[in-house]
Amino acid sequence: LHPGPDAPAAIGDFSWHELATKDWQAAWRFYQALFGWDKDEAMDMGPAGMYQMFGRGGRQLGGIYNTPSDMPAPPHWLSYVRVASADQAAKTVSALGGKVVRGPMDVPGGDRIAMCVDPHGVAFAVHSTAAAPAAARPKRQSQPARKRPAVKRKRAPKRKARVKAKRRARRARRPRPPRGRPRR
Repeated sequence: LHPGPDAPAAIGDFSWHELATKDWQAAWRFYQALFGWDKDEAMDMGPAGMYQMFGRGGRQLGGIYNTPSDMPAPPHWLSYVRVASADQAAKTVSALGGKVVRGPMDVPGGDRIAMCVDPHGVAFAVHSTAAAPAAARPKRQSQPARKRPAVKRKRAPKRKARVKAKRRARRARRPRPPRGRPRR
């Protein structure tokens, strides 16, 4: 279910594999010896500790981190599937009877993810890549500037005139007493 070490994950392919564990360093030693993965960059997540990324052949495949104390789940792997839009996939998960447990949210690098559970209780995540910057539009060939006729602008009313206009407006909004002689 993987496109190979040189190709990016296509829509519907597994794109990232994440291990939440009690001791990420011991887990790293085990999986590195088993699969020959390469240690990639690590990200300091502050009080949550380190997020160690791993890969193979120069391509990142996933990350390993220590389970936060507020995460009641036992150590586990979470697989991410590439989708066109994490936001739309999260809506579809809910519509199909699944549950979105976290996200959609941005992650470092500009991608978006959502962590979900299917109707049978199986955890998975969706991942959409950041939109590529729009290609620069080709510049139009410049044409000589046309002269436009000068337009006279109206000057703003002077301060006194503005103040008088505001007073008139306030007076117009006030309730007026009825006209004529008061009845007894």
